[in-house]
Amino acid sequence: FFSMVVIHETARVKGHVSKVFNYVADFENSEKWDPGVDTAKKVSAEPGIGLGTEYDVVALFKGNKTPMRFRTTEYDNPHKVVLEGDGDGTCTTDTILFTPDPKDPEFTLVDWTADIQLKGWRCLLLWLVKGALAEVGKDAMAGMVKACEELESTVQVDVSDT
Repeated sequence: FFSMVVIHETARVKGHVSKVFNYVADFENSEKWDPGVDTAKKVSAEPGIGLGTEYDVVALFKGNKTPMRFRTTEYDNPHKVVLEGDGDGTCTTDTILFTPDPKDPEFTLVDWTADIQLKGWRCLLLWLVKGALAEVGKDAMAGMVKACEELESTVQVDVSDT
């Protein structure tokens, strides 16, 4: 009897690998690109992001909101970030790999795997929600691609004095 589902998505994302990594690895941005995230807020006191950074995330699934605490457990800029999330009914490990596109370095290949484990009585529902969770993964990756394209098209103006 299994209480885990694995979601795996890949995409070619517009943007240099370091820019895409920095945007996605800052999980506070997930509310901007993942429709399965209602809110995401960095709660660690340390400046910047990296190993040990924690986020309070409110996940959305089928209209239900689930508060979760995510922690960055691996941080290899700009190649890999792993975030582990824990909430009342679920825990998840998100592993995201970033590789420069060998055909065009202005694009990044993103490989995202989410291991989602339902806890307690919720594991009995896994067979009911497995397909819906896979759709959430597809929607999240599509949102990431779109957000990175918008980020890449944003014109940045340097207003510093020279």
